[in-house]
Amino acid sequence: HIPFCKQACHYCNFHFSTSFDKYRTEMINAICNEILLQANFFEDRKTSIQTVYFGGGTPSILTQNEFIKIWDSLENTFNLTEVQEVTLEANPDDMGDYFFELISSSKINRLSIGVQSFDNLDLAYLNRVHDSSKAISVIEKSLNHGIDKISTDLIFGIPTSGIARLEKDIRILANIGVNHISAYGLTVEPNTALDHLIKKKKSVPVDENKSAEEMSWLMDFLPKLGYEQYETSNFSLPGAEAKHNSSYWHDIPYLGIGPSAHSYKKPCRSWNPCNNMQYIRNIENGKIIQESEILDSISLYNEWIMTKIRLREGILFKDVENQFGNNISKKFILSIERYIHSGDVLFSDDKFTLSKKGKLLTDQITSDLFL
Repeated sequence: HIPFCKQACHYCNFHFSTSFDKYRTEMINAICNEILLQANFFEDRKTSIQTVYFGGGTPSILTQNEFIKIWDSLENTFNLTEVQEVTLEANPDDMGDYFFELISSSKINRLSIGVQSFDNLDLAYLNRVHDSSKAISVIEKSLNHGIDKISTDLIFGIPTSGIARLEKDIRILANIGVNHISAYGLTVEPNTALDHLIKKKKSVPVDENKSAEEMSWLMDFLPKLGYEQYETSNFSLPGAEAKHNSSYWHDIPYLGIGPSAHSYKKPCRSWNPCNNMQYIRNIENGKIIQESEILDSISLYNEWIMTKIRLREGILFKDVENQFGNNISKKFILSIERYIHSGDVLFSDDKFTLSKKGKLLTDQITSDLFL
């Protein structure tokens, strides 16, 4: 997790700072040192790492030398010989010539580009730095540099836009050759700039009915262009699914490095402090000071349901029985029955999947299935 951005997007509630240059070197050193301190996270240092994801914040703010330093620390600590996917999140405004020099000299083979919209009114509402022409040009340039795995984030439910804008955006991406689209409904998180602006009536509020209508339209339109909805918010052309993100949904252990980064190794989840200077000082003292929790059987079940219900593969009833036993599987059936009757959940060949209508109610259905 690279916790820095040039400016704050109005809707964002992730941990980040806009003061990178004040302690840039200290942060890079701390991240590299944490990598060394976490060398035995996977117990066997010969464990083959499958994916690496540089997220943020804005990792595209890194210089070539900074990226190389972090990568060398990873390579010297973990077994990266079988890495299948190395993703870097990038904002269009950071993707200048120096950025493509970084790409050309690194193991990065996938980009996740924060487009959000190709409409400048939308981008102004979100307080994004780039404009639409910049976004189009950097996607084309990425493809020209041999990065054929490109994911773009799009936000729907923005008050300044609608279905006509979404269709325009999708067609632009399809025509350029983007093979993965992550579509997220705009949500107003507490204490964000957008939350304050709406409360002060300086910004138009978000309409949940409008968001639902646009999500429904996306689920109809994207498959017509060949994009499969393999997870509630993620669409890809066949074979272009995100390997790294899919590991979260399939209960695979992962190690998070950097301020606020989360790690998971069943049954334990841990996370670093959401404070940059505290994180740096801890690492300088040779300590990884984290909060953690041991997930009990009910929490493990709830999280398993929460992730599996979002996937194209859905939930196999035999997996519920095998993993959680007869008592819990009976409670699962009792909870999900009404959604089968309402048509929100489909049941066939021992498998439960969300219908199109059900995907609009993902959070509600998930909550009702919890123990």
